[in-house]
Formats: sequence, structure tokens, C-alpha cells
Amino acid sequence: MKVPVWLAVYRNAGRQASIRKVGLLTTGAIWRMLARAVLWVCVNREGGMRVLIVWRQRFRFHDEVADAFRQWGVAVETLLVEDPDFLEKLADGVVRWQPDFLFTMPISLPLSRLAPALKCPVVHWELDKLMNGEWFKPDSFTYYDILFSTYRQDVVQLRELGFNSYYLPFSYDIKDQNGQEKGYRWDVSFVGSGERGYPYRKYVEAQPDPGAVDGLFEPLLAGLMAAWEPPADFRARLAAHADLLERLSVGSPAPLDADFAASLLAKEAGRRHREVCLRAVPGVVVFGAEDWRGNGWEGMHYLGPVEQYEGSGPIFAASRINLSITRPHARCGLTDRIFNVLLSGGFLLTDRTAALLELFEEGRDLETFGSLEELADKVAFYLAHPAPREAIARRGAETVRAGHTFVRRIGELLEVTRSQLS
Repeated sequence: MKVPVWLAVYRNAGRQASIRKVGLLTTGAIWRMLARAVLWVCVNREGGMRVLIVWRQRFRFHDEVADAFRQWGVAVETLLVEDPDFLEKLADGVVRWQPDFLFTMPISLPLSRLAPALKCPVVHWELDKLMNGEWFKPDSFTYYDILFSTYRQDVVQLRELGFNSYYLPFSYDIKDQNGQEKGYRWDVSFVGSGERGYPYRKYVEAQPDPGAVDGLFEPLLAGLMAAWEPPADFRARLAAHADLLERLSVGSPAPLDADFAASLLAKEAGRRHREVCLRAVPGVVVFGAEDWRGNGWEGMHYLGPVEQYEGSGPIFAASRINLSITRPHARCGLTDRIFNVLLSGGFLLTDRTAALLELFEEGRDLETFGSLEELADKVAFYLAHPAPREAIARRGAETVRAGHTFVRRIGELLEVTRSQLS
């Protein structure tokens, strides 16, 4: 099958291909009227809703997402971007099957570029905090896009640009170990990356004078680390440091703009915050990527990598206390670790955020801390008091199973999507 000209937009999305090259009306009242007419036809077509799911890459929990759509009566077909002849299959799927919308997780700018030509809405669900400025440009998305994010600050910024954006927390994405016999092996554990040698370190070490670059960045990093609640938008914080960016760009082998610098600093602040919290818990057991190996400290025990889907649940269940440490730049949403620990029947101790307390009750579903002193105190208390610890873990699992499944999340997504399409 010959690829239609307009499908080249997908291949060129990274180079900001212009929709005008394929002869489409992209502005004005005529564009909006045509788009609304197409959406009305899709919504009012006889039969139930249909969704064509486009996965960028395959993860094991994706089957549960697709099944959640089916449980809401939505017919599902799936495509993988890595499939041979993906573009031809996408064109055939839209023309032959006439889905009400495409669904993608995470956000996909290439699909957004294709939406007007396909005349098919695209529903995006982004699971990570957006740090790339490409997402926050006035022309990043179109009328056809409906955006869901697990981070409130991103929703606010996308709405300020006029995009259809909604907050939708995540769910668990590991195998349900319900019914498995529970036996403790560790007192306190953490499952996650150490992020050693992450972009910040790589950038600094690539400079002609790494020490000088470190010296320029350190005051800003220190300011971000000084407060437990740092600014939600690191890009806005960097706007006041244009002179810093200019000095760092002089003679640098890598370009440095505000977005790139925000990403570097956010991840480095997150790495440091994670290490500071873990150091406050002597004897902590750590599982995760190999970047922990050789980079630990006295009192920390690294036990190697773990396969997330099937391997992390048994660790959560076998730990008396499971730690989750939120990156400073991502406190406006929840990581999947929150849901995964609770699903597994593990006791969770995590930093206190407004996003967390919207969904869970402190002291009932999980426990929280707001300082290093409180972290150490609660670790000592709950290790010494198994009865309240196990009661909290039991109620946390019940709360997740009752209200934070993919079936519940997709139901919320469909409710918003139907209202937008109609």
C-alpha cells in the first residue's frame, strides 16, 4: 500500500512539519466547523464506541488498559509504532474501522500532527512530569487532541495555552499478587533508580571546565533543595537566571536553553533529595538499576535490579516498611510506586503532598513524612508497632482495589472524552 502524502507528517513531526503542506485548513471558522462536524458524525455513528490504541512501545500492563476499555463496552484494536508498516496499518485502521478516537500513552506529538489529516480525535494520557518545552507551545496540539496528565501543574499550563487538558491520576502497573502468602524479609526497602550519572552529571563532565560549571549550578540547586516544597515550575524559576544560562552556554559543546537546564536541574535535585532521605534510614535495602552499585554508603544495602511487573510486588509485600520519595519537581502528581506498594499489601511511607492526600488518608491508607526527622521517627515507630502498621497496609490495599484500578481510571477518561466529542 502506498503511503498517502499526509502520512509523511508523522515522520516529520520532530522537524515541526507544516500541516499546510498537505493542503489542510488549519485556522479560522471553517476549520472549526468542519472539525465539529466530523466529531459529531463519529459520536453519533450507530453501535458502541471504538478506540484504536497506539502503543509507542509494549509494556505488560498495557493489556490491562485495553481490557479496561472493553469492560466499559468499548471495542478495541491496537497498533504498535514499532510494527512493520505501522503507517499503512494506521491508515487502514482509521479508514476501515472508523474509531471514535485514537488512544496513546504517553502523549504523542506525531499522532497529534496526524489528527487533522486523519480527521480522528487523539486522546493522550501522559504518565510523567513534562519537562520539555515542546509540549508547551501554542501550536503543540490541535482541536482534535484531548490531553490527560497525572500531574496537575502540567494540566494548568496546557490549559493556559488553550488545550483540552484534564487531571487523571495513574493506577498500579504491576501484577496483582493478591492471595500470595506474606512473609517479611526486610525492615525498610526502596525500589527505584539511583540516577547516578544522570543527565546533569553527564552534561557537567562534558564541559571544558566541569568544576566551574558545577560552581555556577550549585547555588541554584542549593536553593531548590533548601525548601521541602520547591517551585512547581522549574522553567519559571530559571527565567530569573538568564545570565547563568548565557554564561554556561559560552564555549559549551552542548546547547543549553531554559528547558534543557530545567530538566537537568529537576532531575539532579530529585536525585539528591532521594539520597538525602535514604541516608536518614540506616539499614535501608535498595533494589533498582545498576547505577546504585558502587555508589552506596555505609548502612545502605543494594540487592540488585528487579523486573517491575512481576518482581516488585513480592518485594513490597515482604518489606515491613516501603519508602517512596517524590522528586521535588513532581510533587503535583503521584508516581506509580504509590499504587503498586499498596496493591501488594505493603505498608507505605512517603513524603506528604497535596496530590497524595486528595486520594489517600494519612494514617489510614498509608503514612507520610514532611521532614527528615519525621521520616526517621515514623520508621522507628512502625518497626516497633506491627499491629497499626499492618492495619494501615490492609486498608491501603482495600482503597486501591476499590477506587484506583485501570477500570476506574478509564471510566473517568471516557466520561470526559464523551463530553468533549459530543
